[in-house]
Amino acid sequence: MRRVALFSLVLSVACGDSPAEPAASLEPAPEPAPEPAPEPSPVASFEADGVGPVPAGRTVEDFPTVAIQGHGLRLEVQPPFQATRMKGLFGTEDADVLVVSWWDTAHPDAGKHGRVGLYNLGLIPGAPQPADATFTNHAELERERVVRTTVLGEGGSFLRYPDDHNGLGGMGVLKPGPAEQKWTVQVGDQPAVDFAEQGVMLHSWDPATGSAIHFDTRISQPFGAWPEQVPAPKSVEAAP
Repeated sequence: MRRVALFSLVLSVACGDSPAEPAASLEPAPEPAPEPAPEPSPVASFEADGVGPVPAGRTVEDFPTVAIQGHGLRLEVQPPFQATRMKGLFGTEDADVLVVSWWDTAHPDAGKHGRVGLYNLGLIPGAPQPADATFTNHAELERERVVRTTVLGEGGSFLRYPDDHNGLGGMGVLKPGPAEQKWTVQVGDQPAVDFAEQGVMLHSWDPATGSAIHFDTRISQPFGAWPEQVPAPKSVEAAP
């Protein structure tokens, strides 16, 4: 009898008397929450509302052409101007940067109150370029400011505009220039002269004195069509 009972127990287990599996849920599985779309990256634009060339300023009749040139660039600049060589500006470490300052003397307060009417630009050396290299305009975000430049070729020297400007206006004209890897200054068709060492400033000067430029370690009011009773500017303020 014990064998019959044991055989009946094994038979009942084999025939499916094990616990039933739970029925599958009829509710659909919740869909995962969509990830938030990334915010679009800010885009810098060379052309923008409120952005334009430097003001027209005033011209000085019969003032000879003065060109600051080198590294593939030639900037023909109008008076009143000053320029000096500096290192470590505009994110560069050891580049021989030229800072050129120009005053819009059409502004009645030019030279009277700090930076009123004053515009600074940078000429930054780059890699040598082919003789047929052309200029292209660029705009990049640098922290929260838009930096606008005109670059020669691919990675060549470039001009950096004053904040919120994208053209030289009355300040001057940019052209391709000598490829020699140094800065020089040319007045009219005279032979170019080497730009002075750092700490010495180029000034526009009265041609009646014999030259349209002079170099000096002292700060003085550059020659130009200043409004009446204008004190000498205290310094050239380089754009950060």
